[in-house]
Amino acid sequence: MNAPVTHTFPIQPSTTTFGVPTIFANKAYPVRNGIEVRYYVNGEDLFEKLADDLKKARKSIRYIAWGFNPLMVMVRRKEREFDRRNVLKEILEERAREGVKIKILVWHPDASLATLSPADATAPETGPDPESLDNWVTSLNRSKNENIEIKAVDGSDVSDLSKLPQYPSQHQKNVIIDMEDPPHTVAYVMGHNSVPYYWDTSHHLANDPRRNYTITEKDGQYTAEQGTPNGPLSGGLHDYSARLRGPIVRDIYDNFRRMWNYTEGSSGSMWSNKDLLNTKKQTKETTHKTVRPDSEYVLKKEQPAERFDEFFGVLLIQDDIVPAAQVQYVTTNVVVGPKSGVGALKSIRQSYKEIITKAQKYVYINNQYIRDHVLFKEIFDEIKQNRGDDALEKIAFFLVGNDFDDDNTNLSPGSGNNNKSVDSTANTEYDTHQLFINYKINFVRCVLKTKDASHAQIYTHAKLLIVDDVYATSGSANANMRSLSHDSEANINVYDSKIVRNLRRRSWNVLVEDDMDDVFDEPMVVLKKWKDMANKNKEALGLSFTPGERRTGLGTTVPTPEKGTWNHNGTKFEKGIIVEFEPQKQTRKAPAGVNAAFNETSEGNSTG
Repeated sequence: MNAPVTHTFPIQPSTTTFGVPTIFANKAYPVRNGIEVRYYVNGEDLFEKLADDLKKARKSIRYIAWGFNPLMVMVRRKEREFDRRNVLKEILEERAREGVKIKILVWHPDASLATLSPADATAPETGPDPESLDNWVTSLNRSKNENIEIKAVDGSDVSDLSKLPQYPSQHQKNVIIDMEDPPHTVAYVMGHNSVPYYWDTSHHLANDPRRNYTITEKDGQYTAEQGTPNGPLSGGLHDYSARLRGPIVRDIYDNFRRMWNYTEGSSGSMWSNKDLLNTKKQTKETTHKTVRPDSEYVLKKEQPAERFDEFFGVLLIQDDIVPAAQVQYVTTNVVVGPKSGVGALKSIRQSYKEIITKAQKYVYINNQYIRDHVLFKEIFDEIKQNRGDDALEKIAFFLVGNDFDDDNTNLSPGSGNNNKSVDSTANTEYDTHQLFINYKINFVRCVLKTKDASHAQIYTHAKLLIVDDVYATSGSANANMRSLSHDSEANINVYDSKIVRNLRRRSWNVLVEDDMDDVFDEPMVVLKKWKDMANKNKEALGLSFTPGERRTGLGTTVPTPEKGTWNHNGTKFEKGIIVEFEPQKQTRKAPAGVNAAFNETSEGNSTG
């Protein structure tokens, strides 16, 4: 592994007249100093640490999730072997019996998002069976458990996911533990959903038996069920989450409070909250009883996390637990409506724009959907206007995403609640890719495949942006119009050279098996290394892509009149798991119920 490199960073946190650093959002929660940040690359270490923190809860647990499965096995050592004490519902129920107050906010359980197993998956975040959550709610109602409350954030009449493009959704993934006990307070801002297949190692092994199973429950007994080999998620899932300590937890709590208490549900508002338990009247969240002054959030020194991984021969976790210089909690649309208070915020979108326009060396985007070409056009135009026509050509862009371009991430114009401002312009992977070409950006775009000869697709669920080894934003927000303008999202912005550089190094050690610390001094040289590796792996993959064949979100194909084929020659990658991929131009057909004006092709939507 290369030795650490010391840099003089070009991005400086200069402030506006309001005292807000210009690299952060100025219409958001305040910038906090001295926050302890620990990043988790992929789910194995994340869920084990989260389980440990949940088990230690003394006062309260507040949990907000897009996908939530109470039968999630948080710690996995061997194939279909697990300790029931590591099942999420068992952890929560044990804490509740000890008097810990638990509140869980999930998004629309009728949409069946809670219980997907790899065996029956038909889309990366949908599933046909909502029984886990329903059964748990029924069980809690029978037991009259007074310490667990569950609400669903209802995104209108969404009975199935075919209607998803018509409505915004609650997409945040946050956990807050012991808000009332400042020395022990901790929070998580996650990209991961609390769903079984989000557990994965950084090895991303095809058909990993520890990942590819779920459990069922009957009469208090659990049974492990193995997933289908070579199924749609056989290559695993790549994602990032963060654990935080310090005063910023107040902001994460305030976000939870607003969403928990919001019950407007009137015409023109985004959501109403439904009580799922009938044991008692749901309690409200207040500010005066639970939020303490910043001075009380004194951090007790924790042990550094470090793990050498023999598979890669690198440190996959390297964390000295040094408080970050500056951290900010940013959101999209906490709630929308007359009583919402915060209102329709777009501070994550603003953060993307503020930081990328200040990039000097490189931009690294690892994201499930890289599609908001309107945002990227604004960014590119601002850089050219402020720094000259050739400024863009000096910045290296590293893009990691997926090899599909389906429609379910766009909101249809004029349909559903609060969607009247949606632009009917298509936002696709192809549109954004063409924009980068038209602006003569120096970039590489990759997808992830397992290193072994099967080359199974690794599903990129990440929502990570890193710029110049000094700034990062991560959380629940995708780089598409839906996440940056309409859904409820939560990210953290971090400005700190050591923490961010370590995060980038750990990420790249997984993707390219090299920290490539010279990216700051020689970004174009490193960009060429990425391109060479991605092209070499593409040749080893031997992948043939026919434009007439449409990719879905799981790497499977949907037949079209011009159906093509996918082939690879089964050669193991020599290094890394990145594969060059160029999105294809496709005809976009809106799902049933979506405004007909949304039917269009991506041709003509790219602008230069």
